[in-house]
Amino acid sequence: MLNGFFLRTVLGRSGFAAVLAFALVACGGGGGSGDDPPKTPETLRLLMKRGDSMPGGLVVNSVESARMSNDRTVVVIASQSGTPAINGVYRRDPGGRFDLVLDQSSALASGLAMTDVAQLLVSPTGEAVFKEGGNRIDRETVFSFANGRTTRLAGALDPQQPVGFRKLGEIRLGPDNLLAFTYGVNGEQPCAVDSSSGTDRITCKLRLVVGTPGDLQEVALPNNLEGERPTAVGLEFNTAGELLVGLPASGRNSLLGLVRNGAFNSIVERQAEFPGFGVLLSATPRAIATNGDVIFDAAFDTDDDRERDQERLLLYSNGAFQTIAQLGEPAGTKFVVDLRGIAVDDLGQVTFQILFNDRDQSTGQISLRQWSDGAVREIAFEGQGTFGDDGMGNDYKILKIESIRANHVGAVAFTARVGFIEDGTENTEETRLLIDRGAGLETVLRTGAQFSGGTITGIETLSDINDNGDLLVIVELRGQGRALVMIPRV
Repeated sequence: MLNGFFLRTVLGRSGFAAVLAFALVACGGGGGSGDDPPKTPETLRLLMKRGDSMPGGLVVNSVESARMSNDRTVVVIASQSGTPAINGVYRRDPGGRFDLVLDQSSALASGLAMTDVAQLLVSPTGEAVFKEGGNRIDRETVFSFANGRTTRLAGALDPQQPVGFRKLGEIRLGPDNLLAFTYGVNGEQPCAVDSSSGTDRITCKLRLVVGTPGDLQEVALPNNLEGERPTAVGLEFNTAGELLVGLPASGRNSLLGLVRNGAFNSIVERQAEFPGFGVLLSATPRAIATNGDVIFDAAFDTDDDRERDQERLLLYSNGAFQTIAQLGEPAGTKFVVDLRGIAVDDLGQVTFQILFNDRDQSTGQISLRQWSDGAVREIAFEGQGTFGDDGMGNDYKILKIESIRANHVGAVAFTARVGFIEDGTENTEETRLLIDRGAGLETVLRTGAQFSGGTITGIETLSDINDNGDLLVIVELRGQGRALVMIPRV
């Protein structure tokens, strides 16, 4: 159980100032001592482990990534042993049966190395997309899986599709097989690769297409998008199929817009003046709720020198903009030195993180928070205690918050390294999977837990949380390597 109560009040400086109350409810987040035996959730299911034989013949050596739909359909990328390791993609239905999506022997994989399969996404309704070929110009192939069928969605290899495709940018899935992606093409200047820094920096002219795999339509955008990085355009779907688009911009061009019925509709433009905020210089889209509410990170010039000197997390709702958080706000005895939006759910709650430190710093520790109707509560923060001790005077605290996921009904889950700091050195004692469903922090899983599949020695990645609250996790099993487990909510 979490012991103690943490309360702080912060008053904002703008017209949207709000009282921020932070509370951690005593309901299972920490507690006990370092000798407490970790318990395994009774519902934990082992889905994939080293040595499993998959349809098509691949023998699993490691689980690379996985995602999950609302009905517990799981799509997973697995690799077999060898150098380089060959990948395969598989679908697990809610009943537990695996089907082959794509592997090296598949006809659609002819000519592909299948050693770098990534960027896996699964929609709430069970469709999936992924790519093969790594982050390389003229080498990527994008695939879609829907209705039991795998199709080639895009690629630079013959046959090239769409016309001019050279590099995948961002890709997102909406409901019912709706998807959107950007891709790089030659424009006024050819796509270019700059390796002078030691890392390939690719620039292209970008295009956006939206639709279903058999009916993708280009969306006309107001900005030129010439010579941009492939990931320069931000994309986010909501569960109603509306697409939020964030654009790089100069002058007074659009920064954010919504795609409805194939047309881009601007929300806000660069250099727009916000009374009390300043002049808007950039906007990074983070999430869109089913009702169309949008959150985005915004940078402002407040003193007319054309340089960013303030950042805010803004909520756009019913045509109005509201500040959720901003740089320089008090955070306990420290201040907000960085911020990032994470999610806006169908209850109107905004999940976000700040970094807190001394005012003159640009990095700091994470505080994970949730805003609702003007009030903010703190879900967890790095440095938070009440996680027991080692019996030798060292109290366990959260050292690092990682793998944050939020669903559309307000649940927020994450992994956390827990331990103590001695002489400036972090000592990690365990990793926990934690969740907050609005009533306080709960520990779902801890390293050291034992079940029929073995002993969990590492919690590698929280891969997904669906809208029912089911959790999909990549773990490390003692002596067995990486495995995939599901923790259904009961």
